[in-house]
Amino acid sequence: DGDLTVYGAGTTTTFNGGVITADSIEYNDAIILSDGVTQTLTSTLGGITLQNPGNVNGSTGPGTEHFILNSSGNVFIGGRIGEVVPLDYLTINAQDNVTFGNTVVVAGDLVITDAAQVTFGSDVIVLGNLIIGDSADLSRIEGVTFATGAELNVSGNVEIYTEGVVEFRANIGRDYQAVN
Repeated sequence: DGDLTVYGAGTTTTFNGGVITADSIEYNDAIILSDGVTQTLTSTLGGITLQNPGNVNGSTGPGTEHFILNSSGNVFIGGRIGEVVPLDYLTINAQDNVTFGNTVVVAGDLVITDAAQVTFGSDVIVLGNLIIGDSADLSRIEGVTFATGAELNVSGNVEIYTEGVVEFRANIGRDYQAVN
C-alpha cells in the first residue's frame, strides 16, 4: 500500500492492461491505453489525479480500450480525454467529486456510476451513451454541471439519474458523428 505518484516527461505513459491499486494515484504525464486492453486504476484511501498534461488516449488498433477509475476520493482529469484517439469506454466510480478540466471524447460509452458532484469543464463528445448515476438509486450522484461553454454532443442516449441539480450552461446536441 501507499501512494503512487508518477512524474513523466509529459510525452507518454503506456498502459498495457491490468489493475493498479494504491492509497491515492497521481499521474503527471500523458497516457495511452494499448490496443484492446482494460486498464483499471483504484485508489483505496484518496483520489485519482491525471494532470500535467493529463491527456488520455486510446490506440489506433482494432481492439477496444476500456479505462476504469475507482476512487475512494475525488477524480480529477486535467487533460483532454481522446484528444488524438478516443477511448472506446470510460467508466468512473468515485466517493467524492468527478471533475473533467478539458474536452472529453469517447468513441463508446461514458459511464459514471457514483460521485458527489460531476463537473464537465469543456466539451463532451460521446459516440455511444452517456450514463451518469443509477435509475434504481438516485442518491448515487449529488449533481451534474456542464460549465459555461461546455457543449454536450451524444450520438446515443443521455441518462442522468440524480436527486440533485443538473446544470447545462451551454448547448446540447445529438448525432455528433465526427470525432475531430
